[in-house]
Amino acid sequence: MQLTRLLLRQFRNHAETALEFSPGLNLLLGDNGEGKTNILEGVSYLCLGRSFHGASDATVVQMGTNGFLVRGTLASDGGVEFKVESVYEVPGGTKRVSVGGSEIGRRTDLIGRFPLVVLAPEHAGITAGGPAERRRFLDLTVSQASRIYLEDLVEYRRALRQRNRVLLDAKLARRTPGSALEPWTDLLVRTGSRIALRRQEFVEEFRPYVDRAFAALTGTREHPTLLYASEVLPEASMTTEAAGEAFRTAIGAAEREETRAGTTLVGPHRDELELSINDRSVREFASQGQHKTFLVGLKLAEFSYLKDRCNETPLLLLDDVFSELDAHRCRHLLDLVAHAGQAFVTATDERLVPTDVHGGAMKSRFTIQKGRVEHVEHSRT
Repeated sequence: MQLTRLLLRQFRNHAETALEFSPGLNLLLGDNGEGKTNILEGVSYLCLGRSFHGASDATVVQMGTNGFLVRGTLASDGGVEFKVESVYEVPGGTKRVSVGGSEIGRRTDLIGRFPLVVLAPEHAGITAGGPAERRRFLDLTVSQASRIYLEDLVEYRRALRQRNRVLLDAKLARRTPGSALEPWTDLLVRTGSRIALRRQEFVEEFRPYVDRAFAALTGTREHPTLLYASEVLPEASMTTEAAGEAFRTAIGAAEREETRAGTTLVGPHRDELELSINDRSVREFASQGQHKTFLVGLKLAEFSYLKDRCNETPLLLLDDVFSELDAHRCRHLLDLVAHAGQAFVTATDERLVPTDVHGGAMKSRFTIQKGRVEHVEHSRT
């Protein structure tokens, strides 16, 4: 897949910015706060319907304006063009997303149609942060590859919100939740057991991709491992029915504690993706360099995994990552992605980005200042 054109209007500090991109590597240069990362956010709106930073729609509207427009043209690997548009209006906070002129009903209907992989400084939490960061990584990756998983995830989160509300109301009223909890427990168990099984299956599928990415980055010096740890799945291999029974048993065992806490204490929303290098926990024992390498390896693996599972080459966004990596890792990273697909790279200084890759390097360079594209250079190589 390739993004050929992008228009940002009243988006962050871009009053109106139109860009045409090259098929390979596209470098966006500019000081911090000038608007280069906002362009990557715009790409994220086309593919995911939201900012990869997790910012709300209202916060990305240019100050003093009444909404934003993000419009782009995406071409599939098969050459089919799609015009995607995301419009947000401040009065009423209404948002419309359309593909090919047809409005889609929900933002989630967009996820997976145009696969996207993002590597940004805030993703450091995937290796160094708490379990929630790794669950987010799991959920977004699997959701882009599986519509069924995404639908289960949406339903599970709805059941979890409602179940937590019943538990909290009961706690505040100093009573037991009673039968009001049952329908939400049923939905939680039904969707949650499928989610846990799919995550476990994904980790098994994903390991070879991580192994290959690590080997390309580091050779054979370090061996990464991933393990999905779940209270819902007490055994390594279970049927959906057995997983559901195990989940329901675990909820039953936590009934008193949940009533006392006023929240759901068992389920995939509390599971963990454990990361190790040479059988030592990354979070506890990895050096700063190992954290960076593991994160880059995960993202390269995600790229290859989605390419295979979606039958479409993802777009790759690399936001200010080269200041975080040494020259050796920078070169390896660009060597690996330069021939694989279209990548968008931001940097404050062109000297931070290796240029001796892919037979000559960047295909396009854009200089961004104060929300404007001040200079464009396209390579013929």
